[in-house]
Amino acid sequence: MATFGFIINLTVWIIWGYLSIKAIINVNNLNKFLCFTAFFIPFYSLSFGLFNFQVSIYKLLPIVVIIYYFLRYKEINKFLLIFFIYGIGVSFISYVNAFLDGGFEFAIQHGRPVTSTYFGPIIQGVMLLAILGQLLFSTARIRIKVGKILVYYIYGCIALTLVGYIQYGFYFLGIPWFDFWFLGDALGRSIEGGLNSHAWDRGFYRMSSLGGEPRHFAAVLVLALLIQQYLFEVRHKFPCKLNQFKGFISCLLFSGIILSFSASALLALLIVVFIFYALSNRLILVLYLSVFVALFV
Repeated sequence: MATFGFIINLTVWIIWGYLSIKAIINVNNLNKFLCFTAFFIPFYSLSFGLFNFQVSIYKLLPIVVIIYYFLRYKEINKFLLIFFIYGIGVSFISYVNAFLDGGFEFAIQHGRPVTSTYFGPIIQGVMLLAILGQLLFSTARIRIKVGKILVYYIYGCIALTLVGYIQYGFYFLGIPWFDFWFLGDALGRSIEGGLNSHAWDRGFYRMSSLGGEPRHFAAVLVLALLIQQYLFEVRHKFPCKLNQFKGFISCLLFSGIILSFSASALLALLIVVFIFYALSNRLILVLYLSVFVALFV
């Protein structure tokens, strides 16, 4: 099973790498690359360990996009540039402060790997600044098909949930499931059938599909439900041929969230649903604010 997972993972990464290079070279390939990426972003298990770090598609996406922008557009918003420099300065000062105050040693003493402790914050900071840096080079001349890209994200979540039901079948038949990460987990958790033990951690099976841990899996489905409502009710960009399946898609995604038994995902779903409908209906907004004030008075 691990070998099969390795082949799937390697194939996806080869295609993703090929499309990313084409997108950087040719502007006409950008939307195709983003749609492919959006489909596989929910599949957190499609990642691998490299130098004690977990490499995932969503982590590398900002780097590809900012390279794309940088090679084409030289006009930089000066105000955003100042904010970008400010972000670098704050990150540097925070890192030095943590180093001098012994924050890294504290983490190491409690079991965190040395390499991950010292270089993890740097990599995470670079990723965040890369995302913010895209704003420096973005322009209206870039024709990104946002609606289509979001639809592909929902497609990916639908596929992820269907795989989750196959996973349930594997559990009850006693067949070992895939690892958390196919190419080897940087934290040493990648063992054959290891996901079974994690899915059984509360005494009952929790759906996680290929979305990593159950809570990670549920989190991407919550976002998919919100995006689906946005596409249907705000942008009206969901393909007409799938309009008749709107209820089925919602129920399928919601069932995945329920079967993950993730309390944090259910709380997030409750909050985003309230906020979404509060912003589109004044009555709900008033009720929402009233409840919020009542809870904190």
